[in-house]
This record gives sequence, C-alpha cells and structure tokens, in this order.
Amino acid sequence: MMWITTLIQLGSRVEYDAPTQRKIQLSNAIALIIGFGIATPFVFFSYFFFPPLVHIPIVGVLVCLGIIAFNAAGAFQIGRFVVATLPLLLALIYEAYLAKAGEEPVTGIHMISLSFTLVPFIIYDLREKAPLIATTVFSLLLLSAFSTLNAWLEIDLDTEIIRTGFLGTLSSVLALLVGLAIVLTLALINRKAENKADALYQAMEQRNEELLSSQNELEKNIQLLHHSAQEEKQRTWATEGMARFAHLLREQHDLKTLGDRLIAELVPYLGANQGGFYSLEKDEEGAYLALQSCYAYNRKKYLEQRIEIGEGLLGQTFLEKMPTYLTEVPADYINITSGLGEALPRALLIMPLMHDDQVEGLIEVASFREFPPHVMQFLHSLGESLAVALRNQRINTQTARLLSEATLRTQQLQEQEEEMRQNMEELAATQEEMQRKEEEFLKHIATLEAQLAQKAEPELVLEY
Repeated sequence: MMWITTLIQLGSRVEYDAPTQRKIQLSNAIALIIGFGIATPFVFFSYFFFPPLVHIPIVGVLVCLGIIAFNAAGAFQIGRFVVATLPLLLALIYEAYLAKAGEEPVTGIHMISLSFTLVPFIIYDLREKAPLIATTVFSLLLLSAFSTLNAWLEIDLDTEIIRTGFLGTLSSVLALLVGLAIVLTLALINRKAENKADALYQAMEQRNEELLSSQNELEKNIQLLHHSAQEEKQRTWATEGMARFAHLLREQHDLKTLGDRLIAELVPYLGANQGGFYSLEKDEEGAYLALQSCYAYNRKKYLEQRIEIGEGLLGQTFLEKMPTYLTEVPADYINITSGLGEALPRALLIMPLMHDDQVEGLIEVASFREFPPHVMQFLHSLGESLAVALRNQRINTQTARLLSEATLRTQQLQEQEEEMRQNMEELAATQEEMQRKEEEFLKHIATLEAQLAQKAEPELVLEY
C-alpha cells in the first residue's frame, strides 16, 4: 500500500498551501481509482470480448497516469481539469461504440458514465466556481450529445454478454463500486469540510472570545491609562497650584493685599465663579470672621464683612472645623452675578483654614459646576498653608504691635528720663544757686556782724 500512498502524494509539495496539497492528492486518488479500478479491468474485458475497443480503456489508463504525471510536474491545474473531463468522455465513447440505435444503453457502462459526472464536484470546491461550472456544463453537454455520438461511432458488436451475462453484472458491480467510491469520497470530503468548518467555527469562537477578552483587557488598560493620565494631570495641577500659591504667600506680607491676590487667582484656578476669603479677628466684643477679600461678589454681600462665630454656614463651619459642601444651595444664600444677570450656583464649598486643630479663617467658593474630589483635596491642602500664613501674619502683626508699643514706651521712658535729667540739672542748678546765695548771705551776715562789732568798741572805751 506504500506505493499507492506515494502515488497519491506525488506533486503535493511543501511549498504549496494546505488546500492546494489536498486538491492535488484528491486528483491523484481519483486518477488511481479510475485508472486501476475501471480502465485496467476494461482493458482485459475488451481484449477478450471487444477487441476493437481495447484501445479506449488503454487510453484511459494512460490518461490517468498522465494526470499523476501532470501533478508531479507542477501542472496540477491541467491534471485536475483532465481528470474531471476525459474519463467521462472516454466512457461515453466506449458506450457509444457498444450501444445500438433504438436500444437501451448498456447498464453497467452507463452507470460508470453517470458516476464520472460527479468527479468535478470532488476535484473542485465551491470557491472554484469557474472550472466547476465549466466541467459540469461540459459533462451535461456530453450526456445530451450521446445520441449523436452513438450515431457516429456505432459498430456491429455482440453486446449480449455485457447486457445479460456475467460481464454485465461485473461491469454493474464495478460501476456501483466506482459510484460508491466517488460518493464515499464526496462524503469524506464533506465530512472533512464539516470538521474543518466546525474546527474553524470553534477556532473562530475561541478567537472571538480571545478577541473579546483582549478587547475587554484593552479597554480596561485604556481606562487604567486614562485614569492614570487623569490622576497624573490632577497631581500636576495640584502641584503647580501649591507652588503658585506658595510663591504668592512668600511674596505678600500685608493681609489685605494677600487676600486680594489670593482670591483673585484662586477662584479661576479652581474653575469656580465666585469666592470669598475670611480671617479670624478679635476685638473688645470677642472673636469674629472678617471678610478680607472677595471675587465676583455683589455689593450687598461685600458689605457683610463681619460674621459672628456660629452664625450661618460660615460660622457653623468654623465651629465644626469640617468642610461644608452643598450641591443644593439655599435660594436666599448667594447668587452668582454675571453680565447676563444672577443665577443660583450649582455647588458651594466652604473650607476651614486649619493648623494644629485651630481654625484661622475660611475660604468660600461657589460654582455653576460641582467640585471634583481632587479640587476639594487641593483646597484642603492649600488651607493648611493659608492657616499657617494667617497665624504667622497674626503673630507678626501682634509682634509688630508689641514692638511698636515697646518702642513707644521706650521713647516715653527716654523722654521722661530726659525730663527728669533736665529737672535734676535744674534742681542742681537751683541748689548751687541757693548754696551760692546762702554763702553770700552768710558772708553778708558776717560782714554785718563785723561792722556791728567795730561800732561797739568805742562805747566800751568811754565807759572805762
């Protein structure tokens, strides 16, 4: 059986794709079936019973060998076309010689001819429409032209043996075997095609699942990349914002100027529409929140510069030390003013400025859009820096005030000291003047006493 396998494999080269190799092997297999299963036995039948027709099966054997030779030489398209057409032609010619005008065709030979009409459907698949249609039309034309062919080729032969004898039975058996072989080949091809289709379908389903899984994975990765890019963008935005406002805090030392610059840059940076900056202040009445600066507030709101602790949302936020975030802003609380009029904001955020659990002030911002979490986190982080700046500002202000008071007291003490020194100098001058006058007075007294003493001596002399 090895030689049969070798003959079937002839011309099936490794450089050909799998479908081409399969087509070559099929044409070789059909050529072997026809050549050795049909043509060779009919060579012997014809030699013994129909000598004038022996050349036809011999030509059939040579044609089948030629088909294999064509395939082996690489001309497999010619070999396939030959195996799809010439066996039927030779069978019809053989039958035309045997048939008598007006009689029924020879059953066995006719069955062989009919079985050969199935060969094109084995050799060509549905994708090869042009050669399949051409060979099928050629077969139908040959069958339809059988009467004409019979009229040309009819010879006087005794066909009784092939009609009723063992030769007829044998030819019918051969025809059935050939037909069965062709049908089985077709079934095998169909089965292989179905298996291949099933395999392809399963492979396609598996591939679709893999593609779907890959697509889901890709979409997941894209979402992760998008999320990572968004997070990176938010981190960059927050980092740049912290650096920007840290620079502003280092530049400004005056609270009013700091508040104006801060709120004017912070509100647009947050994507908000309106904002206010409040600081904790104290006076004789106690602590309160003072509106230091605002952005896009109307005049009425701007005039409300003092907020008592615990009063309204601002005062409650100060007491609770927690951010207040509203997406349903009370209608009477605040309106955003623009060139088109006033409108209620979509979101309101009040952020306490805390450091060491102490609230130093508040930032209030309102927007037509809700604030994303990273914006609130940024404002919370910035609030710590602002709280430190406010505390330092308060400490600096207090230090400056104490320094000013100390300087004033020092100046007052210096002035008092100078006044006392001057008074001491005047007192010393007064004492010196009094001492001088006292000395002059004593000298004057002494002079007077001396004068009195001189006047008293003559009177004493007269008495003696």
